[in-house]
Amino acid sequence: MIIFDDLSIDREELLKIKAYISNLETWQIKEEDPIIESIDLVIDGSETYDIAEKLVKWSDSFAHRNRIDISKIVNIKAIKLNKKENKEEIDFEEPRYEPSSLSTLIFFLDDSDAHMFIFNEGEEADKDDLTVYTMFSPVAGRGFVLDNTKWHAYSMPSGIDAQYLIKVDFEGKIVSNQASTVYDLE
Repeated sequence: MIIFDDLSIDREELLKIKAYISNLETWQIKEEDPIIESIDLVIDGSETYDIAEKLVKWSDSFAHRNRIDISKIVNIKAIKLNKKENKEEIDFEEPRYEPSSLSTLIFFLDDSDAHMFIFNEGEEADKDDLTVYTMFSPVAGRGFVLDNTKWHAYSMPSGIDAQYLIKVDFEGKIVSNQASTVYDLE
């Protein structure tokens, strides 16, 4: 199941958070993902940056609006998707499968052309045979809960220098959902 909501964050607050995040100097790059940078803001429930408290409040607000019971926020990560030149319309980076008992909430901090792709297939699939189920266009303030049983992929922006997003891993459950858009994945 994917839950998605465009009304999660006040625009002024969003701009302050983006300014703070984009000015951090401790971005980490993994060798296997050289165009994706990240910073851990909360690790195993412990806040590592001042901004983390505000992000926990965003997560709680999203959860309340969308009837999700968050029992514990485990990790919060800022992710920076760097600009890609010569991008094609449907062009995504290496698909990921990150099975977890945790749920994942993503917040976009920018409007951009760096889509998030969700695939039909789960664990047993070969990443070369994936078919796109849906894609989310980044709209500043949009939040969605990612189904961790499915493959997904990021798309790099071509119209801006970097797309920023916040990834929140949490323990919890969906109580019942009527406030937002819900996609059922079978």
